Amino acid sequence: MKLLVSLVAVDEKGRAIILGCEVGGPYASEVNMLRKILEALEDLPRTPFIADKGYNAVDVIERLIKFGCELALRMKQTWRMKIRNSLRRISFENWEKYRKKRYRIEGVFGSIKLKVGSSFTLIREDLAKKMAIACAILWNLYMIIPQTLWFFVIVLRVVRRG
Repeated sequence: MKLLVSLVAVDEKGRAIILGCEVGGPYASEVNMLRKILEALEDLPRTPFIADKGYNAVDVIERLIKFGCELALRMKQTWRMKIRNSLRRISFENWEKYRKKRYRIEGVFGSIKLKVGSSFTLIREDLAKKMAIACAILWNLYMIIPQTLWFFVIVLRVVRRG
């Protein structure tokens, strides 16, 4: 069984586009899989990056800041153990601002898991990667085609009136 990790951009209306995906073994590190996705990307949209506290590795945070993302990662903090790293502290402050929007992301991941799944029952990792890429492409087409069709319908109405 192979685990799927994907980097998804979500807009204010809950529409999502998969920007990258990576496949790993059952106990693979999701942070390492995110690092592989970020290495393959040249640019990211300038949006808040909202994620769990599991993605708070300093090198990942630095990479996302280079892309221009506003980080909003949940950080573990107790009254005894404060956040020491300045980048993590900034991210935690942004988390306080954006945490109410987390439901949009969870809803998108729920939809993706219902339609695509979160793991593939394949032994070979190369086949699992191909399946993950195919699922990401199909998901993006599923999200883009209705928007494109509405655009053409509006253009046709304008042309007919003109």
